Amino acid sequence: MKSKLNHLLPLLAALTLLLLPACRRASDNGLIDGLWRIDQIDYFEQGQQPSTIHPEGCFIAIQLELLQLDNPNPVATSIISYDKDKRTLGLDFPYKPDPNLLRKFGIMQNPCVMNVEVLTHKRLVLTSPTSRVTCTRF
Repeated sequence: MKSKLNHLLPLLAALTLLLLPACRRASDNGLIDGLWRIDQIDYFEQGQQPSTIHPEGCFIAIQLELLQLDNPNPVATSIISYDKDKRTLGLDFPYKPDPNLLRKFGIMQNPCVMNVEVLTHKRLVLTSPTSRVTCTRF
C-alpha cells in the first residue's frame, strides 16, 4: 500500500500544478486594467460654460469585465465592454445607482459609452459628449 501511495503522490502533485493555472481568468483589457485616481473632470453641458472640478478621493478600478467607482470605498459597480480597436468603453450599472452619484465621477447617463482619448501606463482620459475624466494610475 505504501509503495502505491509513493507513486501516486508525485503524479497527483504534477497534475495539480498543471491544472491550477487553468482555473485563473486572464484579462484581455491591456493597459486599462488597474486602479485610477480621478484628477479632473470637465463637464460640457449644452448652453452652459464648461466647468471643471478636481475631486478628492475618487477612484476608478477596472478589472476583467467590471468597473468600480470608489470614493474611497466602493459606491457603484458597472459591467463594461471595452473595445481596444475602437477605443471605446461601454458602461452599464445594473443596480441603477443615483444619477447624481454617477455625475460626481463624470458619468452623465446609464448606460453610456465613453471614448478612450488617452491610455498610457500612467494616464487615462475618458471622454463623452458631456464630460472628460482625466485619471492617473494609482
